[in-house]
Amino acid sequence: MNTASINEHYTHDHDRLDELFHQFQTLKTSDRVQAANNFREFKAGLEQHIVWEEEILFPSFETKFGLPGGPTEVMRWEHREIRKYLDAIADKLARGEFDTAGEESGLLAVLCPHNQKEEGILYPMIDQVTGAEERAGIFARMSARA
Repeated sequence: MNTASINEHYTHDHDRLDELFHQFQTLKTSDRVQAANNFREFKAGLEQHIVWEEEILFPSFETKFGLPGGPTEVMRWEHREIRKYLDAIADKLARGEFDTAGEESGLLAVLCPHNQKEEGILYPMIDQVTGAEERAGIFARMSARA
């Protein structure tokens, strides 16, 4: 987890998760077992990503910028929406239902702009005010929570 910046690390994780979700969408009509496995891995990874943000990264941002209830509050609300869609898709898959297009559209409608805000604004702001030693501490806490 040793990367040069918060933005690089989290953007890389977004890309990894996006690929898993894309694989789920691609395979759900031809290989349901693999599609379901991809979705489970995507869901677990995204939930871990959210925990890292809410328990480690956002508090650091709020401390640095003195903005509790500011942009990170919007991110937390979006996380709750994202989790609702993840759970709805997971519930359908658990019942063997792969018609999840509506839930997928809802998820992407929240997730895509959410990731763009993080990568374009939030993560770069954190990188600007966080030195290498502090970033190393953030990554160490994330490793401990993995």
